[in-house]
Amino acid sequence: MKNPLVIVTLLATLPTFSPAIYAAEIGEKTACGIVVASFDRKESVPGIVTTIRNVMETLDETHTDAGEQGVLAPLSDKGMMMIVISAVEDCRDHPRKQLRDAAAKAYMGLRAMQQMFGGRQ
Repeated sequence: MKNPLVIVTLLATLPTFSPAIYAAEIGEKTACGIVVASFDRKESVPGIVTTIRNVMETLDETHTDAGEQGVLAPLSDKGMMMIVISAVEDCRDHPRKQLRDAAAKAYMGLRAMQQMFGGRQ
């Protein structure tokens, strides 16, 4: 016969083995696999959005400091969310990549599109 106390103890500790670890702090170096899992569970979404936005703002500042026009200022909130989703989808395709690399790729894609269509240089 199984010991009910052992079963109850194991069940009580299950949450420590759950994917709740994905709700941990999200940062630039967070693996994309963790980012996607958190995003899909709607955990840490503000942290994901903030991190992606911070990476993009840093890149935009680098370009403006070099005398180029920034590309983020004219974006609406909806436009920024589309770029954030683009970074998360890149993470989905490349789970070993770091979040900052996915954010940088989305930013460079936006920059290329604006240059291609004559918006900004």
